[in-house]
Amino acid sequence: MMDLRMLGGMVVAEVKCAFPEDLYSALTARDVLFRVVEQCDGQTVRMALSGRDFPKLEKLMKQNAGSVRVLDRKGVLPFVRSLKQRAVLLAGLLGILMLVGIMQHRVWFIFIHGNQVVPVEKISQALEVHGVGFWASEQALDLEQIRNDLLSEMPELGWITIHTEGSIAEVFVRERTVKPVLSRNAAPANILAGKPGMIECISVTNGTAEVHPGDIVSAGDLLISGVTDLERTVLLTRASGEVQARTWNPVTALLPSNAEKKTYTGNEKRGWSLTLGKKTINFYKTSGISYREYDKIIDNADLTLPGNYVLPVRFSRVLFREYVSEPDPDRGSAEQLLTDAVLLQLQNRMQAGMILSKRLEVYPVREGTELTGSVECREEIGVAKDIQD
Repeated sequence: MMDLRMLGGMVVAEVKCAFPEDLYSALTARDVLFRVVEQCDGQTVRMALSGRDFPKLEKLMKQNAGSVRVLDRKGVLPFVRSLKQRAVLLAGLLGILMLVGIMQHRVWFIFIHGNQVVPVEKISQALEVHGVGFWASEQALDLEQIRNDLLSEMPELGWITIHTEGSIAEVFVRERTVKPVLSRNAAPANILAGKPGMIECISVTNGTAEVHPGDIVSAGDLLISGVTDLERTVLLTRASGEVQARTWNPVTALLPSNAEKKTYTGNEKRGWSLTLGKKTINFYKTSGISYREYDKIIDNADLTLPGNYVLPVRFSRVLFREYVSEPDPDRGSAEQLLTDAVLLQLQNRMQAGMILSKRLEVYPVREGTELTGSVECREEIGVAKDIQD
């Protein structure tokens, strides 16, 4: 059982006296609980004792020509006394206690488990429509009714349950099992060339190769056949594999003469905003932005607790960057813009591959600046096509 004297806190003191052993006997005779923390030397000892017994130690040292010095005070009462001198901290602690009391009956976090196909966002939106959202009152939620409503509104869910505990709402779902539908991907098919090129390598995982490295093919030529001749019978399969070829792709692009390019001036302004749930408070005014043209860049930082619990509190830094639009980019800028555009478009059109080389020419025309040329690539050219009856 804890001694009531400990409620006054613990005092760690450094005591200097001629004979520490006599001190221990004297303290024991006066019913003083103590613990030797460290024996510094033959006449100096550090000990811990209750705050209520500390005056007895001081009195004993005065009587025996010793000295005592307080090194530390610990415990409830010393902490409370220190708070009296820290009104702001005390007010903050009281505010936190009140907030914790309120949070016990409000929903702060919603965790959804068991979904694989149905997106979390869709389930979260449906829950919020029925009142299960940030700061929802736990007592005001009819969880059984919400469960029934969600099952009728979301046929893709076969089972759902909602459990609330304190500030956390956990939602467990089970999706309906959809019977598999036979896809056309199971039908017999050939692999044809999607564009002309020179075969560099071919890897067949199903079917029969009809071309070899070094062969020149045109668009539509048969690369891997899904028809396998077994002498007495013919086996139809869905051909699969990879066919890498070297291709030469003509490109053309036009930059109109009235095109403009964006140039940043270096002028910037920053602002901050705070989002609590669905409420956003902006600490800036767009009316104070004197820029005629500017980009608005937002960096968000969510408040996260240990355990990766994300609070519905977000701090946002807003950056306004001024720019000017300059007409008629020079020849060098126009060439770079056109080159970047055609190469990006070509890369996006390729199934898989890389650009090897390019021969491009840029010249002025009446409408603006034109680019023409050819780009050499190594890419996948095989395209599956079903075998018709």
